[in-house]
Amino acid sequence: MRRLIVMATTLFSTSALATPDDAKLGMIAFSAWECHVYASRAGDEAQSARLFNLGLDVATEFVAKLRAGKISRQDTFQHTPMAVMGLMQGPNNDFIIGRFYELVVSSSFEKVTQKDSAGKQMEWKDWVTDPATIKSIAETKFRQANCSMIKR
Repeated sequence: MRRLIVMATTLFSTSALATPDDAKLGMIAFSAWECHVYASRAGDEAQSARLFNLGLDVATEFVAKLRAGKISRQDTFQHTPMAVMGLMQGPNNDFIIGRFYELVVSSSFEKVTQKDSAGKQMEWKDWVTDPATIKSIAETKFRQANCSMIKR
């Protein structure tokens, strides 16, 4: 009987800490930083700063909760990009958040300069290098992703 009580207490205390909303923080941070790149490339510094700070705040909370074991593995795999989960190792939270940010910046910039409108990788000779074209593509991606709507 004692064993059953201990198991039930552990189960309920763990599930009380873990919610799907906490696991979604990783996706919110990813989306905010992706939109930060689009806004930056489009020349909208106010939106770029807002989205960078939002992403940083949310990523900080996400990484702290994840590393503290407050987000269940199942919720994490359902609600967080897999590429992000591969970055969750390092000496401290700031290091991990930096790796997370770098992944998103690289990926987002590639979507603007190295992928076609369908998301397919272009040959290197077709990559977009013209600043005006990059700005136009970034503006379009910003609108398509509803970046102005990302809030917490």
